[in-house]
Amino acid sequence: MFGVRARAASLLVMAGLWGVACGSASDIDTSPDGAAGASAGGSAGGAGAPAGGAPGAGAAGTSGQAGAKLGCAAPCGADQACSVTGACIAKGSCAADGDCTAPGTVCDAATHACVPGGGCGAKKIAASEVPSNLLMVVDRSCSMLKKLANGKTKWEMAVAALSAMTKQFDAQIRFGLTMFPDRQGDKCTQESSILVPIGDSTSAAISSLLQASLVTTDVNYPDGPCSTSIDTGILQSNKEPGLFDPAHPPYALLLTDGAQSTGCNVAGGAAGAEKIITNMKAAGIAVFVVGFGDAVNEAQLDAFAKAGGVPAAATSPMFYKAEDDASLAAALSAIAGKATGCVFSLDPPPPDASQLYVFFDKAKVPRDPAHAMGWDYDSAKHQVTVYGGYCDQLKAGKIGVVDVVYGCDKAPE
Repeated sequence: MFGVRARAASLLVMAGLWGVACGSASDIDTSPDGAAGASAGGSAGGAGAPAGGAPGAGAAGTSGQAGAKLGCAAPCGADQACSVTGACIAKGSCAADGDCTAPGTVCDAATHACVPGGGCGAKKIAASEVPSNLLMVVDRSCSMLKKLANGKTKWEMAVAALSAMTKQFDAQIRFGLTMFPDRQGDKCTQESSILVPIGDSTSAAISSLLQASLVTTDVNYPDGPCSTSIDTGILQSNKEPGLFDPAHPPYALLLTDGAQSTGCNVAGGAAGAEKIITNMKAAGIAVFVVGFGDAVNEAQLDAFAKAGGVPAAATSPMFYKAEDDASLAAALSAIAGKATGCVFSLDPPPPDASQLYVFFDKAKVPRDPAHAMGWDYDSAKHQVTVYGGYCDQLKAGKIGVVDVVYGCDKAPE
């Protein structure tokens, strides 16, 4: 029920810029240390002499260097250049690979033009997908004990769905968990600490806590206080440092089965909750909203979902509406999918970000500094982030392989 398609990502470092010798496409090294690729690439560098006995030219071979040193026997015309083969050729054309100075290009024998080629001498380095941080803010008010048509309580279904989601996406999302209302202080305040702080591999801890809450004697069993303090619940999420960690895309998930209690206004009531969510979105924290059951206040949750910046739909209901265990699981699966898959960390970082190119299943993705439709590179974080419809394709599992290429505007073979 839950899942995203696995993807492979790589950074291809082109010859000459990080000291990698040129070779053929089949010489691309897939070993971790890259030693084999460097050796194979170097073996292809010195091309033999072409027909007619003129010195040959490789991208980095000794015979190519010899051709360049010999020069042309007679001065070339104003509209000509001296080829590494020793012949005068038209400016902008080529007679051998050695005439091509742009990284990753070779000479096309048919057109005598320098074109992107497979002989880029690539070394493959991991471009790892960056996991997101997601804090779940869960309503444990008394109404969660109501049974639905299948005979299960809303709390039982919520525990099962949340446990399944965190287990399935444990590698792609760094989860955290808090619940409201807590049992400390006034029924409308939220004075306890975050139950499970955001971190790596937290699904086991979250599942254990949730499963324990099914027991009537557990402190988190939803039998009181019988109030729905969404405002202080969402306000508490701002105390979670993981939502302000610049290394991971931040998200929060609000799950409730009701409406803000009219007697609870510690953090401004429903209007206060909407303002807090608006401020979170302005700080870069997107907030998903799930309404579970038939007692939710749709107008309130629509306002929260719109403020959070990641609504389920453009029109009402804008929140993720769930009415049973299957629809709740589907809503959580959709949310988890949207919180993964669009940020890749490059290690080592490229020396010149202008020489980066991104390909989805060998199709080029445009660079977009406006962050609307395409990709861009953050040199401070050493991360490539994909935006718009391209990001949607990743999250939907429609892309098999992501390649980040350095120095050569050509998808790897």
